Amino acid sequence: MKLNLGSGGKHMYGFINVDGRADTKPDVVCDLKDIASKFQSVDLIYASHVLEHFPFAKNSYYPTTCYDLLLNWYTALKTGGIL
Repeated sequence: MKLNLGSGGKHMYGFINVDGRADTKPDVVCDLKDIASKFQSVDLIYASHVLEHFPFAKNSYYPTTCYDLLLNWYTALKTGGIL
């Protein structure tokens, strides 16, 4: 299983295209902060232009950091999976 996270309008053939916005018509509409609850044993996670939308440190406006995001994605990977 290969995921294209934050796919937006750029859908990739052979991947499950995942985005938080339904208007981009992804294969799966899902909050990118919660990938591990939707997907397990993922072979490859591709995410382009996603991490810059999350801060390095928590604050009242953004409670999820890019570290939290990566940790959640890592949890969804199978052993030997690629992020």
